[in-house]
Order: sequence, then structure tokens, then C-alpha cells
Amino acid sequence: MLDNKDVLVIADGAAFGALIENCVDYFETQFNRRISLWLPESFEYLILKSGVIKYENLDDILENTSKYVECEKYVSWERFFTDMLIDATRNKREKYLKDTLNEYYLEDAIAKKIIVQMPKDIQEKREIRIS
Repeated sequence: MLDNKDVLVIADGAAFGALIENCVDYFETQFNRRISLWLPESFEYLILKSGVIKYENLDDILENTSKYVECEKYVSWERFFTDMLIDATRNKREKYLKDTLNEYYLEDAIAKKIIVQMPKDIQEKREIRIS
């Protein structure tokens, strides 16, 4: 269990790569803390995986992403998932924008569906809020 001295870092795995060396250097200086790091593919991936958004062939896309991503168009899977989410929610109540999280995703029922995509030990041991 993480206590007040410990740190849980949840970061967008696709975007975090460039920063990981700096973070590991910092982590190595923290002798009195346990630091847990969880790097899902992307926040957009968690939203899509949660089932709160409908998209044709979504399960297959999430299971076999490499079959769907055009490498010439997308430099990362995170950008692919972002475009999918933006496309699927365009002109809808749950419209997704990368720079501002729509209030829809903060509603309790929606947030819970996203949170259950996280590892069980993170769900059980921490009060998680999406912000």
C-alpha cells in the first residue's frame, strides 16, 4: 500500500518515453520512498478500452493495433488512439479534445469505467481521480 511518503506515477506511456531517463534519475535519489510507475499506452487508449465510446471494430483495433496504424501517418499509437477518439466523438456530448478534458469523462459512472481499466492493485489501494 502506498502511504503519504510514497508516490504513484501514472503517465501516458506513449508520451512518457522521452522523460523516463530524468524520472529514473530522480527516483534513484528517493531512498525513503517507494515509487510505483504505471505506463498505459495512453489515456485515450484507456478511454477506448473502457467501452464508454462506440467505434466500429474497436475490440479488434485495440487487440491488433499494429494492423490498423499507418506508420506514415502516425508517429505513435497514442496519436492514433487520439485521432480515433476525436473522430468517434466529433459533434457529440462526449466530444474529446486533447488539451481540455470534457466534463463527460469526469462523471462518476464514466470515470469508474475508465478506472477499472487500471491494474487491480492501483484501483484497490488508492483513491483515484481523473483530472
